[in-house]
Amino acid sequence: MSWVDSAVEWDERCEVLVLGSGGGGLTGAYTAGREGLQVIVAEATDRFGGTTAYSGGGMWFPGNPVLRRAGDDDTAENALEYFQAVVGDRTPAELQRAFVTGGAPLVEYLEQDPALRFQVLPWPDYFGKAPHARSTGRHIIPIPLHADALGEPAAEVRAPLATDRRSAPVPEQLEGGRALIGRLLLALRALPTVELKRRAACRELIRLDGRVVGASVSTPQGLRRIRATRGVLVAAGGFERNSRMRTTFGVPNFARDSMSPSGNTGAAIEAAMGVGADVDLMNEAWWAPGLTHPDGSSTFSMWFTGGILVDSEGRRFTNESAPYDRVGRDVLAAMDSGRIELPYWMIYSGTPDLAPPVLFAGIPLDDHEAYRAAGLWHRADTLAELAELIGVPAQALTETVQRFNAAVDAGTDPDFDRGGEPYDRSVPGSPNPLVRIDGGPYCAAAFGLSDLGTKGGLRTDTAARVLDSTGAVIPGLYAVGNSMAAVSGTAYPGGGNPIGASMVFAHLAALDMAAATGLPGIPATPRSEPTPGEFKSALSRFCSGVTIVTAIGEDGPVGFSCQSFSSLSLEPPYVSFCPAVTSTSWPRIRAAGRFCVNILAADQDEVCRAFARSGTDKFAGVEWVPGGNGAPALAGSLVSLECTFEEELPGGDHTIVIARVTAVGPIREAAPLLFYRSSFRELASEPVAAGAYGADTWRWG
Repeated sequence: MSWVDSAVEWDERCEVLVLGSGGGGLTGAYTAGREGLQVIVAEATDRFGGTTAYSGGGMWFPGNPVLRRAGDDDTAENALEYFQAVVGDRTPAELQRAFVTGGAPLVEYLEQDPALRFQVLPWPDYFGKAPHARSTGRHIIPIPLHADALGEPAAEVRAPLATDRRSAPVPEQLEGGRALIGRLLLALRALPTVELKRRAACRELIRLDGRVVGASVSTPQGLRRIRATRGVLVAAGGFERNSRMRTTFGVPNFARDSMSPSGNTGAAIEAAMGVGADVDLMNEAWWAPGLTHPDGSSTFSMWFTGGILVDSEGRRFTNESAPYDRVGRDVLAAMDSGRIELPYWMIYSGTPDLAPPVLFAGIPLDDHEAYRAAGLWHRADTLAELAELIGVPAQALTETVQRFNAAVDAGTDPDFDRGGEPYDRSVPGSPNPLVRIDGGPYCAAAFGLSDLGTKGGLRTDTAARVLDSTGAVIPGLYAVGNSMAAVSGTAYPGGGNPIGASMVFAHLAALDMAAATGLPGIPATPRSEPTPGEFKSALSRFCSGVTIVTAIGEDGPVGFSCQSFSSLSLEPPYVSFCPAVTSTSWPRIRAAGRFCVNILAADQDEVCRAFARSGTDKFAGVEWVPGGNGAPALAGSLVSLECTFEEELPGGDHTIVIARVTAVGPIREAAPLLFYRSSFRELASEPVAAGAYGADTWRWG
């Protein structure tokens, strides 16, 4: 039955409509579904995964729990300083902050689901000399997933590039980006409110009374109008496979040289522009050098174990071992200055099969003879002969190779600092990027320009809400991934930046939609008493501090973590907290009669976790001193309140405890540990201006 409002007859109805099924789209769908919303995912192609499925699945999430467990000591402040130093002011500072600080809580949220598992993959930051760059990176990947664990939906995950473009067999093990998509699909399977559709391409967004309320979607059954009462999330990739849009917006190079699926045509971006969305960075892409193949295409290539790249004059123009986007931008700069007309050439020592020293070329190579027959690979006994074959000045090429060899012998590259940053030295099995180009034969391989997708798209705020040309929010419309103008601007700060940003902003968008109330045009829905799970989810929206209650019991120190703590009275000084009726620690503390309430600082999350466990020695490795009442005052706490037990009252599955504060210990000036939406959080570094909420906020309520 159609669902009708005053202007449109609708074929289907949901609360959240997600356009696209890459890492960002499925993260948004998962978050919305987990928060109890009705979700439809509309994927334009016949496979789920988008560009993510072609990728390594890396996620740039500074300070996330996976890195922490591996001993990472990074801080949000250092990561943000690095990111802002690289990106500059090309994108709003608050948008950069939302991304950099949003990854860690997202991972904590995702890891609560047993289907979503990650591991560290050290991957150096891409600007190794910027402030607080990490030589091991801030990068995690999904743990591989066997197709059998996913079952039939495994066949619906987009195949690797080697399969899609070279007909290689589909591997039984899902790895990299395919593992991320597979794990998200596995997690979505447990959410009954999420529906997944393939071959469902956005044709038009529908905006009524200023609000985006749904979309027209083309399906094998015909055009379907889907009503989305809370919002539409555009996560449909970029427009790199659309030659018309590339030309219109000035994106260099050809659609054939992009590494994304053919469905990335920008249709959803154009639909958003049709309802007033503003765009930015539309001439930008995630660039890379590309080895050129006999069919004329050039594919993303990295990890060069030797060789140099030369322009039309036979001169080097880049650090060949730099991160691929930086090399790609050097190619573009050389093209703009007239130093390069594609192809340009890699020069390297001769090999029996002419194959260039490239560990990764995006796809499997064709038969090597085909490259030679197409004039793409050459071999000659002398550099002068090689120069003639590739059309560059012989003397210049000879001088370039001689100068490079001298740099190799000296162990340093004075021209382009090749090897000067950790990424340069991260090639598997080849840590030294300076390799001589010795005696004949000499070889040359043709290179072009490739991209991993466009990075221009819809302009958004920190909740991924799409903005119009005046900077106003378009209600009901959200965008992430390559459908969103990239938070990194014209830079590529680190591996996993595109997928990581897409996931963070999709998560934030879904949370924003879940929190929305009073939406126009949404009929009132009768509500029943919440289930325990629903009630817990609702109360998780209340941000609180965290405490640990400690005492000296008959058998030694005892304590437990407690989030449900509050002030009760100033005169006399009373506080209250609520231990579970099943707590084994509280009866021992109550019997002691005297205890400390330790208010935790932001760096005490691990201490809090330790005291939340049962059956372990909670005080092992924890520093404390006796307070004035003898109870343990934990070192590092913001303050320890010395208390005496006054009264307890029944409170359902918890006990309400009232205690009198008899003394206040030393106060530490530091950020508090916060708990919000089942995750530990920290305050933003910029405090609210003093007095912004009045002088006596203590007496709220």
